[in-house]
Amino acid sequence: MALNPVQAPCTAQISTDIWPHPLTAHGRALRTVTVAPGATLGDLVASGAGALKQRSGSAPGALINAYINGRPVPPAAWAETRLRAGQIVTLRAVLAGGGGDKNPL
Repeated sequence: MALNPVQAPCTAQISTDIWPHPLTAHGRALRTVTVAPGATLGDLVASGAGALKQRSGSAPGALINAYINGRPVPPAAWAETRLRAGQIVTLRAVLAGGGGDKNPL
C-alpha cells in the first residue's frame, strides 16, 4: 500500500491575549484560537476572534495595538503577517477619546 506524500494543509492553534480596556486588565481574556492555513493577523482582527472591534470607518488598527510574541506589528503589516502555530497574539485597545482640549484622563 503506497502512502500519498501530499497532505492537506493543517490548521494552526495560536494563543490570543485580549486587553479590551486600554488602562487596566479589566476584561482581559486568554483564548486558544484555531486559524486556517495562510491566515493573517488582519484576518484574525477582522473575524472578531480577538473580540476587539474597530470603530466603523476608522483606519485599520486605529484603536488596536497588535503584538506577536511580544513584538509590535504595525497595522500596515497586518494583511501580510501570517499566523503560525504556537504564536501568542496580543491585542490591546488604544486609549482614544477626548477631542478638542479635553484630557481623557
